[in-house]
Amino acid sequence: MPLDFNGRITPGPREIGFDYCHIIPATVDRVPTVWIENDRVVGLAPADPIAVSYQRDFGTEPNGIDRPDLLKQPADKKHSGTIINGISRIGFMQGGKIGALQARGAADDSRQQVGRVS
Repeated sequence: MPLDFNGRITPGPREIGFDYCHIIPATVDRVPTVWIENDRVVGLAPADPIAVSYQRDFGTEPNGIDRPDLLKQPADKKHSGTIINGISRIGFMQGGKIGALQARGAADDSRQQVGRVS
């Protein structure tokens, strides 16, 4: 069963003893491109729910094969899914635009969180 990113996400780091977590749910080249704080997607708007698939394109967002003109770097066969911030990812995602991780800001976001909880 696919993971539902629109509610509480478990199990996670808190279930194995961590007091706090601020993570991405996959590698930065995969969807969904969101931050998860504790057990919820940061900034998720109920009116813009997230759907993720590694098998099929939803057909609602541009992908790296059909829209190479939107890319900052060329897509390869593996990295040709949904385009987020000019980079096509592994897999397909729709929704979650407010909570979307912006690739160039990921390091800054991460540094801010480390400073906040240190």
